[in-house]
Amino acid sequence: MTVTCPDTDPTSARTRSRTTNDRNALPGVDGRSAGARRARDLRREFEEFVTGCGGELGTVESNLIDMAVTLKLQEESIRAGLIRGETVDGDELIRLSGATRRTLSEAIKASGTRRACPSGKSPLASYLASKATDAAKDVP
Repeated sequence: MTVTCPDTDPTSARTRSRTTNDRNALPGVDGRSAGARRARDLRREFEEFVTGCGGELGTVESNLIDMAVTLKLQEESIRAGLIRGETVDGDELIRLSGATRRTLSEAIKASGTRRACPSGKSPLASYLASKATDAAKDVP
């Protein structure tokens, strides 16, 4: 019989890095800023896009989604500058858009085929449809 000590067990939370224990933890980021909220929203949307309907993500897919979120945030920052009238590098914007698309494509390939929802609708679409039905019932 093998006895493992929590201090030396490689799967123990004590021996893993903070980032491994909390996927959203980045050094110096507390997660309350507008950018952090946007990153969480993008991650949720990209996870749904990659997995289809509630599938599980592996480490590779999760890392690719993190990369896509980072690229998309940078792309949105440049796009916001363009809208504000600032001079931006159009080539960088195009490269970031393409890199985001390719990264998401790789995440889909890594996860296998996208799984469709049994109802044919995503959880968000199902939720919105139920809210529309409820709202229609309330109209006299």
